[in-house]
Amino acid sequence: MNTSFIAKFLSIVASFGIALWLLSWAGGALAWQFGWVTADADIQSPYSLEARLKALNDFEGARIVVMGDSVALGKVMAEHGDENWREHTLAAVLAKLWQADHPGQPTLALNLALNGAVPADLEKLVELLADINIDLLVIDVAMRSYSKDFETQSNLFSRDWLPLLATKGQGRLYITEKDAPAKRFESSLSSLARTVLPLYALRDNVRERFFDGEPREALSRLIKKILVGYPSEEQKENELFDLLLKSQRRYETVNFEADNPQRQATERMLDLLRTRKQKTVVFYTKENPELIDSVMDMNRHAQWLEEFAAFIAGFADSGLITYIPPIPELNSDLYLDISHVNAEGYQILGQRIWAALKCRN
Repeated sequence: MNTSFIAKFLSIVASFGIALWLLSWAGGALAWQFGWVTADADIQSPYSLEARLKALNDFEGARIVVMGDSVALGKVMAEHGDENWREHTLAAVLAKLWQADHPGQPTLALNLALNGAVPADLEKLVELLADINIDLLVIDVAMRSYSKDFETQSNLFSRDWLPLLATKGQGRLYITEKDAPAKRFESSLSSLARTVLPLYALRDNVRERFFDGEPREALSRLIKKILVGYPSEEQKENELFDLLLKSQRRYETVNFEADNPQRQATERMLDLLRTRKQKTVVFYTKENPELIDSVMDMNRHAQWLEEFAAFIAGFADSGLITYIPPIPELNSDLYLDISHVNAEGYQILGQRIWAALKCRN
């Protein structure tokens, strides 16, 4: 083979590699500069989570963290036509309330909510936040999380990579997976890629910022919108009916006994927060008052709420953990489905949390 051809080929490969490296560094810098790293998004990889924790650690000012499931995330508002949903989430509301009460103080309200999160996920997130000073931690808990669906080892976490993470401090994470050479090799390659190519580490953040998820999902939504248009009232009713059926199956198996691993995870998490003297607000995800009786017996529902409130009260003796039960002001007009509220609902929820904090101070 001609040595001149080989030299040209290697030169092209090297040029392409340098261009890719420069593009990645420039894209990574833009992602940090414009706040895409901390923008509300459903976290789908350890690298996205690490980028958020590092941003939180490096931030100089008041730090608020919101954790929970899709209710805390707020992205369902986008599915119901709210294009500015990130401005209406609970994290956004709390940031504005904090800034109004502390004029001039830089404030970061970081949304670490995970779609489908359960208490085991939240316990792990609390562990990973151990060395980062947080002014306020807000956690949403839902009855669905204590369903028997989430008691088995395979369903204990909503993301299989989450229990494998550990913290190196200052927002840096590492994967503790050691059982398979193939996984170790894959992890090493990913680690190298995110070190050399910053945009690779932030790919989840960039995808969420421009596509609200995976590009293929965005394309599917666009095609559906063009071909089908907006869903009709009948389609919306069918979707709600399917959701209620799924919720009914889940609520029927709710179990808050001491041997439930999700209850145990909640207990360990609250105990850790109390030991750490972390100012925390735990709020219950109130269900749509017009729909809850279609998925669960109301006497059993009331009994569960009583039991859960008593459980949380056992950790509130320090005065640092505040529990907010279902808020009466959240009426059915503010709901998008059985559990998710609209922008006005988040405003009411944020104000209720803020009022509870002011009473504590």
